[in-house]
Amino acid sequence: MQHKRSNNKNSFAKKNLTNSKQFIHQYIAFMLLLLVFISCSREKQISQEAYKKEQAGKKAEALYEYTRALEINPDYAFANKRVGFILSESPESQDVAIHHLEIARKESETDMEVTMKLFDSYLLNGEFAKLKKLRGELSVGLDLQTFQLLDDIYNCMLKKDEAKNTAKKIQISFEAQYASLFYRSWAACYEIAEMPEKAEEIKSKYRNAD
Repeated sequence: MQHKRSNNKNSFAKKNLTNSKQFIHQYIAFMLLLLVFISCSREKQISQEAYKKEQAGKKAEALYEYTRALEINPDYAFANKRVGFILSESPESQDVAIHHLEIARKESETDMEVTMKLFDSYLLNGEFAKLKKLRGELSVGLDLQTFQLLDDIYNCMLKKDEAKNTAKKIQISFEAQYASLFYRSWAACYEIAEMPEKAEEIKSKYRNAD
């Protein structure tokens, strides 16, 4: 009888030990998930505040805040997108803008705004090898007329000796999808074609719309 009681005590102790280990593992897993959630919430919160500043025209402050969000999560698509958009406005920072836009697109491949901005930045930076790969994906979600416009701008910038003939084919009157995101390369096409009045028309129409 005593031996049986001893076995029961050992079984009970083992069961308690197993339950304790399971509890500890569950607790650690919960805390890790909680830390991830808090971290994700933090980067989103910082980026939301940054976006408000960006919309208010405080782009330098917004850029600083987005950078803080990326310190928490370097792959955060929204922060990379906004950093890329802000930096793409300056010719001197195109390389860095492209870096952030590429990360944003990798994390969110369906974001057509990022794809359009990459098209624009690749063209302005003369990165035609990357553009060649991107062109095959540009037709998704675009109307045929806008896609043709992008193709004409691409050819205009790539084959500069034929730029004038290509630029003359391009219509300005229709409202192209996402035009505010690639108007700089559109205007650059007209400048290469020695059509400054057309370039200024595009800039005036879209420069405050992005």
